[in-house]
Amino acid sequence: MEDARSVAVETSASPRRPTARERVRAEIRAEILDLAHRQMAQLGAGQISLRAIARELDMASSAIHRYFPSRDDVITALLIREYTALGEALQAGQAEIEPGDSAARCKAFLLSGRAWAAANPHSFALLFGTPVPGYVAPDSTKEPASAPMRLLAELLETISDTGGPQGPAAVDVPAAVVAPAMSALPAAPSWRVATALAAWTWMIGAIDAELWGHYVNVVDDPDALYQATVDHWVNALGLG
Repeated sequence: MEDARSVAVETSASPRRPTARERVRAEIRAEILDLAHRQMAQLGAGQISLRAIARELDMASSAIHRYFPSRDDVITALLIREYTALGEALQAGQAEIEPGDSAARCKAFLLSGRAWAAANPHSFALLFGTPVPGYVAPDSTKEPASAPMRLLAELLETISDTGGPQGPAAVDVPAAVVAPAMSALPAAPSWRVATALAAWTWMIGAIDAELWGHYVNVVDDPDALYQATVDHWVNALGLG
């Protein structure tokens, strides 16, 4: 017979199931965010309107404030949701790669970021585009926003030091310049940390140029350009 004490411990350790009311509330919040995302795609994040969302849901405009007190709370929830989705996409891109294959992991990181942005262009614009006028992101966004950089840091930790900068694209800077990043990566040389940050910055800029048509009459094959530049950064990091 099973020990009653072990059953009690097992039961107490299991997560509490959400109540029916909590599930309904979560569903309505998700629906509000989906409608806000659609508004953002059509008009821009600054034009998100709780009143318009309430009309679409056939809800009194005052009732929607039970779910989100203000437009800024909706934007915050969208930021957290989309940062989390980006982090999950970057993590998924690493799933099938051997931990020690740093070159493949670096390529997957840069390629996964582009693939997610192509599938979610307006989410990418919310995270990395023009700031929403009058909106100040609260501290609750910091953790999900740092997910891509944490993954990049994990990637750098798997690379054994191979000396100095690896070619013209490698960024050689004093450690003090990248001190905040170095504090999380004490074993990584400052040139590699700076080069990885430059590659991350390039990724955002390259995706932005491709998504919003800045390559028109300049680049015939953005995919080939992106793939080639990914290889360029992999080499710069000493992984080629």
